Amino acid sequence: MRFKFIGCAVFRHEVEAVSSASGHEIICDWLPQGLHAAPDVLRAALQNAIDHVLPAEGVDAILIGFGLCNHGIEGVQARSVPRVVRRVSDCSALLLGSHARHRDEVRRHPGAYWFTHGFIQAGGQPGVSGKSRDIFACREDVSAEHRRILGDENAAHLLQEWPPEWDRKYDHGAFLQWDYPDVDADRAFARGCASRHGWGFEEVPADLSLLRRMLCGDWPAEDFVLIQPGQQAVAVHDERILQSMAPAEAEKMRSGAVCEETVTFLVDETGTMS
Repeated sequence: MRFKFIGCAVFRHEVEAVSSASGHEIICDWLPQGLHAAPDVLRAALQNAIDHVLPAEGVDAILIGFGLCNHGIEGVQARSVPRVVRRVSDCSALLLGSHARHRDEVRRHPGAYWFTHGFIQAGGQPGVSGKSRDIFACREDVSAEHRRILGDENAAHLLQEWPPEWDRKYDHGAFLQWDYPDVDADRAFARGCASRHGWGFEEVPADLSLLRRMLCGDWPAEDFVLIQPGQQAVAVHDERILQSMAPAEAEKMRSGAVCEETVTFLVDETGTMS
């Protein structure tokens, strides 16, 4: 079969490592790392990439290399080709092998900053690395790549959304370790970044099985959602993370959620309207 993988460039290293054993032809289209910081930009970039997959390419399915990612993939529609999305919240969950394991790790260390080969290569890490001194301090370097792919307006919006308060959010460095040539250098770099900021540090074994199954066409419903042409991904607040819906149904659900939140806000603790 022929698959088109449209995903965050942070996964390039891992996808290249496992795709050759998939038994399928994998065509990759990489979007810049960091788009989750501005969900509307991510949504537009992903929809644009999907819309450019033409029937003449003979693609059997589009594999989406993002999780829910700050709700950035919500509302993105499948066109002529079905889409396959993992039921995970973000990139680290994919490299941990499951949403359940990611949930457990977040509960164990809610202030963890995840280091992977892709994140380190992307730059902007919390420590001295080449031109970068602190996370997102290398905006000039990053923005050139984002402008090339997203255009000036979207790139500018994305860079404005990157949070300056990151250092108050994290207190622990977690390095996702697996067997690849640069692992020792990456481990040392991650440890140095954590030390620079007075964080704790640990190595956490990565699990590429979820990524491997995605590329092999093994898509059980408990781990993946298949979005048929004309449908879109919608976030759900349970273990499923995402589900597929027709646009009208999705809009009705979102409207209902907004109404419910508004009523909750208007009712005080005694149960009367405020």
